[in-house]
Amino acid sequence: MLEFYKSRLKEMIKLVKDKIIIEDTTLRDGEQAPSVSFGLNEKVEIAKIISDILTEDDSIDAGFPAVSVTESKIMSEICKIIDKNYILGLSRLKKEDIKLAYSTMKYSSKRKIGLIIPTSTLHLQCKLNISPKELLEKVIMCIDYSHRYFDDVEIGFEDASRTEIEYLCSLTEEIINAGVKSITLADTLGYWLPFEAESCIKKIMSYVTNIDELDYLGIHCHNDLGLALANSIAALGAGVNKIGTSVNGLGERAGNTSTEQILILQQIKNLDIANKNIKKYNIERIWECSRLVETLSGIKVQRNYPIVGENCYIHESGIHQDGILKNKLTYQLFDPAMVGFKDDIFYYGKHSGKSGLSFKLQQLGIDIKKVDLEQYYQRFMILCDTKKQIVDQDFLDIL
Repeated sequence: MLEFYKSRLKEMIKLVKDKIIIEDTTLRDGEQAPSVSFGLNEKVEIAKIISDILTEDDSIDAGFPAVSVTESKIMSEICKIIDKNYILGLSRLKKEDIKLAYSTMKYSSKRKIGLIIPTSTLHLQCKLNISPKELLEKVIMCIDYSHRYFDDVEIGFEDASRTEIEYLCSLTEEIINAGVKSITLADTLGYWLPFEAESCIKKIMSYVTNIDELDYLGIHCHNDLGLALANSIAALGAGVNKIGTSVNGLGERAGNTSTEQILILQQIKNLDIANKNIKKYNIERIWECSRLVETLSGIKVQRNYPIVGENCYIHESGIHQDGILKNKLTYQLFDPAMVGFKDDIFYYGKHSGKSGLSFKLQQLGIDIKKVDLEQYYQRFMILCDTKKQIVDQDFLDIL
């Protein structure tokens, strides 16, 4: 019995590393969001701030060179400027795509190519019209060809969440045998539930006999059912060590797992996983990065969006304001300045109480001892019935 548990433990820790790798795809998947198009200077500006936030072990998915000549040129410029992070360029299973990816990324000393492989029966039959055997032959040919130009070849399983687990395991094993060290499973349509994502990863970890030869097993989750973050966390707990993310969750349709949410979750919860890079992220630039992507993409971040929404750190409730004035930890998980938020955290309206009003008056230089706070509060409530946004002059007028 003891030997059985030792064997199971060995299986569960096969791929556990001491680092969790972020692969930010704002510049590629983020730009695939409807109506989003980044120019050269815009992509470079975004790449610079993302690079500054991430660690040297993390990757920037910079684009798909075969999309257009312009896309290829922009990626080339990014490769010249960003030398801190690995730069990933995507490719179809075509030699001309692979060769173009190399010519596009040859200026980067930390370049890698990502080969996209549709794995579900639906994709194999309707998109490629080939059998699983034919796909494997084509993949191995492209892996061999990619190794002429790239030391680092990453394989992405498209629609992995709707692929039979037995086929995923056998395909993973064959691809590892072909010399690949990094594989990413994509929940392309946000189809998984968290327990399904966890189960899939655990089965791959248990049944793929050569899984320990893999450096990175990653996850790339879309948010169609609002579960991208939950599925990513479930997969992390099951053993993956690379997460595909994007700033503001920007991406196709409902978007991707949010870069800022994963980073802050690691800071606050540590996800019960040892990540040696946890203190190396420049998280105080998160707010700035979010606002930049929001501006350049033209896609507004919803006000109550976690970490970077305008309402995240603002309190109107009198109970909350009173609690925070006594101890910030009562209603704040962390100091908003940690992510670069520097605005006022109190908003004043009909839900505010006397403690918050007293604090505001003192901010305005008023000697609160000379104020009849009860009468002031009643007059403030009357004003709130007729005016939704209270400004500093209103506080003084009531006084």
